Amino acid sequence: MKYGKLLKTIISSIHNNYQTDELAYLSLTSKIENPLRDKIAFELQKSIGKNKIVCREWTNNRLSKSKADIAILDIYGIPECIVEFKAHSSITGIGEWSNSLINDIRKNQELYEQTEMIFVLFANFVNGIPKNQIFNHSIKYYDSISKSVNRKYSLENQKETWEKSLARKNIISDFTNYIIDAGNYQDNKVYINTFIHENIIINEQNN
Repeated sequence: MKYGKLLKTIISSIHNNYQTDELAYLSLTSKIENPLRDKIAFELQKSIGKNKIVCREWTNNRLSKSKADIAILDIYGIPECIVEFKAHSSITGIGEWSNSLINDIRKNQELYEQTEMIFVLFANFVNGIPKNQIFNHSIKYYDSISKSVNRKYSLENQKETWEKSLARKNIISDFTNYIIDAGNYQDNKVYINTFIHENIIINEQNN
């Protein structure tokens, strides 16, 4: 079974599972990876039903080095799909996560050759930020985000930076981009630029 389509359906409407502006608050005041992962895991379990098990932070007891953010197991405990998540909070510098993609996919492909692998990157984006320095205590990466806003860094700039980092690392995949409307935080619009990668191929010679 291909789980990518189901995962994309869930992510594309995930904002409907939160209260107004809740995602915006979570995105700027913490790493958004875990709140979204947990919600996505529950939605996957609801959609798949009782014949499959959706595990969060799954560790294969037979392989101590094997750990995944989400694993979908069959009734025998064999992983049919592994989903790895990363979150980028500081808007610019998104390219750093290409190494994480390589490491996560290589690790899992070595262990589970027949298992579907999906990599998801959530990247915060705002067009403005509260000017009062008091927010330096609540907003993660406040100084970095302020610099990005001053540079007028755009959602398209963020996407282009990510695509260039993949090209430099010779990473090929089926790639889907969603922009999640997270709502507002302190009257500033917040988005989560989401990148979903399936059928990932890494050029071993150049990495």
